[in-house]
Amino acid sequence: MENKLNFNLNDNGNELENFDGIDFGSVEAQNEAFNSASGRAAGSAYASAVGVGATVHSTAPAAAGVASENGKGGANAVADKFEALQILKSMQSGTNPDARIASRILAQKTHVLKSIEDEIDYVAGSGSSAVKFIKGEYGAGKTFHLRLAAAYAMSKNLAVSHIFLNKDMAMQKMNEVYARIVKELRSREHSSFIEMLDAWIDRTAAESKKGSLMGDYGEFIVESFRVKLRPVESASASFAMALKCYITSRLNSNYEMLTAIAGWISGESNVGLAGVKRLAGVRGAIDKTNYLEFLKGLLRLMRVMGYAGTAVMIDECEKMRYISTSKSRAAAYDTVRDFVDYVSDGTLDSTMLIFAGNEEWYEDKHCGIASYQALYDRITNRLERKFAGNFVNSRQIMLNLKNLSSGEITLLMKKICALYKTAYEYDPLPAVSGAENEIVSVYSNSSALTGGRVHPRSFVRSFVELLNYLEQNGSVATPGEIIDLFKNQIEKDDCGVDMFAEV
Repeated sequence: MENKLNFNLNDNGNELENFDGIDFGSVEAQNEAFNSASGRAAGSAYASAVGVGATVHSTAPAAAGVASENGKGGANAVADKFEALQILKSMQSGTNPDARIASRILAQKTHVLKSIEDEIDYVAGSGSSAVKFIKGEYGAGKTFHLRLAAAYAMSKNLAVSHIFLNKDMAMQKMNEVYARIVKELRSREHSSFIEMLDAWIDRTAAESKKGSLMGDYGEFIVESFRVKLRPVESASASFAMALKCYITSRLNSNYEMLTAIAGWISGESNVGLAGVKRLAGVRGAIDKTNYLEFLKGLLRLMRVMGYAGTAVMIDECEKMRYISTSKSRAAAYDTVRDFVDYVSDGTLDSTMLIFAGNEEWYEDKHCGIASYQALYDRITNRLERKFAGNFVNSRQIMLNLKNLSSGEITLLMKKICALYKTAYEYDPLPAVSGAENEIVSVYSNSSALTGGRVHPRSFVRSFVELLNYLEQNGSVATPGEIIDLFKNQIEKDDCGVDMFAEV
């Protein structure tokens, strides 16, 4: 017997056009086929990485993870070698390593990372929201910290979206920002928002079917989704309506409708199928007038799907300074101010918001946050302003990334030397240890002479280049020669430090 029915997910009793017959009898078979076709295994692979964004030599971590677990025939040593090589290559290119292994090169947990982790714990435990701003120059480690924070957030069962702004997509175009947030959404198990949504739909349908005591289990599935979507509907009726259509399309294997509605939910601007919108019961597109409603619906949905919350990390915020007109730039800062207020007044549920930008973004009185007093007053600390930044308060909204201390530099050098030994079977520590204090002095002096421009990335890249030279040119051995090599390298690297964007 074919188990089909018309069902209604609307509490007010009105029949919805988009729910016009679901073949519940084939749900499990459809799920199995769809999961195989959609590459759900990618989510499992992603979970082992617990990272966000691109990875240098991305095949190495997967191989490392497998080898370490098997532990057969020296596989651990091979895995360690690949992982060490990946880290060193990331250092040399000035990019950030995968978050899963980034902690191996962290000298020690900074007050910035501790503060963000505390806020993530607060969001995950209370269901409330929090906001932080990270300030630091290029190479200071903003993106590095965000990736570590993303890994920590995922470990606390938060979904994470880490996006990068550019001058053409800044906060004045919230429809584009919303679309990018959805596109970059990840979790421990899944590598995309749609993958997360599909898994939840499949799980809910299967659980509802098992919970039925009678053969006609369609009504149980209907009721499960209807009840679960009530919180989403209270945040955004249009978003909930589109979700209902998506659920129907997935369970009915209507992939044309599924793709179109997925695009509309995700904020894609090219979804122009009038018939699809009519069937879904939605109209128009996401724009600056309704983005908040859809964002609230999205964040509420993440809780409904079982996540403790959502962490949204907005990187390279300094790009707002380059918005072409003062009116558009003011609109962007007004949006950022709104987000700070939305966190304070509870408009956003279970959300960790983090903005990261360089010092000019904060302090530029013509094009930066300092040009928009309403936002500047909300995020800066008067005591910190008075003492010119020589004041640490990890509970304030804005967090400063400082240069590494002498002790941190020493510890970092030893960690890099250990990685180098694993990667290349060459131990540089004996040669470097005789010049250790002088290397720290070169870094500190260079940083002082350039107004703090020599940041951790510049030091790390220069130090790895020094080790490369030592490993391949054994005749260079005296501390004096080592110091000269390092000094030349860090001066050369410093000349181009502003050319490197956060990646």
